[in-house]
Amino acid sequence: MTIFSIDVRNVNDGYYRTLQAVESRGTRVDTRNGPAMSLQGVFIANVRQPWERVLFDETRDCNPVFHLLEACWMLAGRRDTAFVSQFNTNIINYSDDNEVFNAAYGHRWAEHFGYDQLSRAVEMLRKDPTSRRVVVSMWDGNIDLGADSLDLPCNLLICPRICNNRLNFTVYNRSNDAIFGCWGANAVHLTFLQEWMAAKLQVGIGEWVQVSNDLHIYERHYYLLQAERNHHAHWQPWPGRQPLVCTGSSSYADTFRAECLELCDGKTEGFSSPFLEETVEPMYASWRQWKAGDKKDALYIASCIEGADWRKVTMEWYDRRMNLPLMQQL
Repeated sequence: MTIFSIDVRNVNDGYYRTLQAVESRGTRVDTRNGPAMSLQGVFIANVRQPWERVLFDETRDCNPVFHLLEACWMLAGRRDTAFVSQFNTNIINYSDDNEVFNAAYGHRWAEHFGYDQLSRAVEMLRKDPTSRRVVVSMWDGNIDLGADSLDLPCNLLICPRICNNRLNFTVYNRSNDAIFGCWGANAVHLTFLQEWMAAKLQVGIGEWVQVSNDLHIYERHYYLLQAERNHHAHWQPWPGRQPLVCTGSSSYADTFRAECLELCDGKTEGFSSPFLEETVEPMYASWRQWKAGDKKDALYIASCIEGADWRKVTMEWYDRRMNLPLMQQL
């Protein structure tokens, strides 16, 4: 079997390198979701700085509010469609009943198997930081294998491992859309979890490795390949301060997770966790103003987002929808 591998700094580097690999070495295949270009082998991506998780590519045009708020929803252990569908109305099409998601990762981490996998994984690594027996599973063969569902886990399991006092994550994936999975949702959600778990364990953040059994790009997204061929400035310095998702003691990490649940239950302000208060809260507030039609106020609030990476990508996402320079709106 062919092994395709890349070693990259961050999500932006990984996105460009992956598109180049699929375009140059991919094979056209027919899938249940339409024609695609697929790497006929195993794809391994090693990301050295997974905390640089924000994709700035203007042609890809990621919805940053959706990605970040969905990451909070996952850490909260939720599976309801109501919270995340306000940021992406299309996501409800993957629910079997329009109420919950069958394969919501956060719910599988926290409740699906009858216990909190994340808490157990942390305790195991605390007792034995050298352990190789820690696995967090998203796939449940009892209900997933052969299931007729709109929503089955693409990411199957996570193997966290402490090396040199840093937490590494190896994630195994059965089928990975390079555009919307690998370097879209996965790069935010799974490194978000990695950072939270590192805080719980009071260790540094290591590398994030994604192993994909099938990595592909659908034909309807081939225009992105053309866009990258014409893109000459792939790399850029990281934009200013990038705050940690979760700082402080292990108990503080528990507070952060609890406040993610409060966020999903309707709380919009008054968080004690700095990342929620200074980055998530203004991002969510700017989104609400944007949806209410007050675009000028949405841009002003977005300019107050503490995290320089999330601030940059949010303001640029709004700007592309207004077709006017940002400064004319402030």
